[in-house]
Amino acid sequence: MNIAQVLDGLSISIPETAAIVDTVGKHSRVTTFRQLDKMSRRVSSALRACGIGYGDRLLMVVPMSLDTYVILLAIFRIGATAVFVDASAGLRNVRRCLELSRPKAIIAPPTVQAILRVLRIGVDIPCKLDPHTLADIEQAGHGDAIENQDDEHLEVVDSDHPALITFTSGSTHTPKGIVRTHGFLLAQHEILSKHFPTEAGDIELTTLPIFVLSNIAAGVTTVLPNADMRKPGSVNAGKVIAQMQIHRTSRLLASPAFLERIVDHCESRAIQLPEINRILTGGGPVLPGLLVRLKKIMPNASVVIAYGSTEAEPVAHIALSEISEADFELMRTGHGLLVGKPISEVSLQLIPERSPSYRRSVRSHLVDGTTPHDTAGEIVVSGPHVVTEYLDGLGDHETKIRVGGTIWHRTGDAGYLDGQGRLWLLGRMSARIEDAKGVVYPFQVEVAASENKAVSRATCVRVRGRRVLVIEEKKTSIIYRVKQLFLSPHVLTQWKEQFPWLSFDGFRIVPKIPVDRRHNSKILYNELMRVL
Repeated sequence: MNIAQVLDGLSISIPETAAIVDTVGKHSRVTTFRQLDKMSRRVSSALRACGIGYGDRLLMVVPMSLDTYVILLAIFRIGATAVFVDASAGLRNVRRCLELSRPKAIIAPPTVQAILRVLRIGVDIPCKLDPHTLADIEQAGHGDAIENQDDEHLEVVDSDHPALITFTSGSTHTPKGIVRTHGFLLAQHEILSKHFPTEAGDIELTTLPIFVLSNIAAGVTTVLPNADMRKPGSVNAGKVIAQMQIHRTSRLLASPAFLERIVDHCESRAIQLPEINRILTGGGPVLPGLLVRLKKIMPNASVVIAYGSTEAEPVAHIALSEISEADFELMRTGHGLLVGKPISEVSLQLIPERSPSYRRSVRSHLVDGTTPHDTAGEIVVSGPHVVTEYLDGLGDHETKIRVGGTIWHRTGDAGYLDGQGRLWLLGRMSARIEDAKGVVYPFQVEVAASENKAVSRATCVRVRGRRVLVIEEKKTSIIYRVKQLFLSPHVLTQWKEQFPWLSFDGFRIVPKIPVDRRHNSKILYNELMRVL
């Protein structure tokens, strides 16, 4: 098998249907399935000419664009493996990722290659390629010349042959290499198609790279946003909305941070987007406040929230229409975030809070295979689209547990199942606060505060034995801040009335609660503690 084979069939069945729409300078570029197939064949031929073939690893430092998917499909065709490293994780982690993956070639623009040389990163990698000149992409895809240089050979690979390697951020530990095989990607595509079905003629603006591959396999047109997706929380929403309108986008598949920017722009200009009929969002916490705002801006859209992790996507999902007012009230009062029923392909268990013999208790719990309702614990999953091992096994001991012939993945997230079998998230296990007042997860505060119009973000931390409510307010006047300074007891009473279930001892208002660069939504608690 080879997942690139899917494109071969589409280039015959729907050759003139747009596969990818992206932006070059100030102009849009539309690439059909026939053109995409031809371009990937040409690039695979060029890679072979460079001595790259079956089993080789290629590091890709390429922005999300047409080039990315042309080269990625070409790499799949020749049985090589694409490696992606998140540069925002820091220089030390980038070096570590290169040491782990040992790529034979780097594919990066000349400017990036120059920076890597200055930083002495990857200097021993023998082959360095420019993505734009790897093959003359414009001519190969959109012209009639050089037909005879197309690569007709598709490498046959086993289902467990590596197709894609990405790395976790490594913000708290050493980064781990996540290996996605050809069989894994195919299984994931089939699950995504089943639970998030598409229709003929769908045009979807997508910010999540792995879903672009699934769209290509499904014959769906993907519009790549005219934005720098390395910073989803600061994109130019006006440009993206104009792009959506020009190309008659009917669906959105995007991270919460990206959708926040779209909603902020629309609200500030009293704009609605009635042409959007479906929104799928995930890749970070989708808080109730965003859901309410999305429905006002895109009144004709069905909104679906997906929960998963890099190693297991998706795990559960729920439509906004399935969330009752009673559910919203539970989220406002500290019961966590509702993310829906686990999908049928996933086996999910909740392991009670950690103990000195945690791994032994996990194994015994998984053998029993029962999880009481409303009992909190760590979410542990297995299934055909759950990554079973990391690159070279580094990190397996931390998150992989074998029970019989099944490998379970520890997500690190805490949650519980309600009486309807729906999953509620409580946050990261590592952020859990336990004291004389009981157990609380800071994420419960984030969820509860999301509909407060005066608050951008809120959480709770334990400082010197005290529970401290931390608030990042939306921009307010100097007069308001002076009043807060002199009326602190009154303000404290107000916050205690909003969070009566939290039993906090004090509060701090900060200019900014630090969040991760990649998702722009996950609070960095170590940095927050330094701020405090």
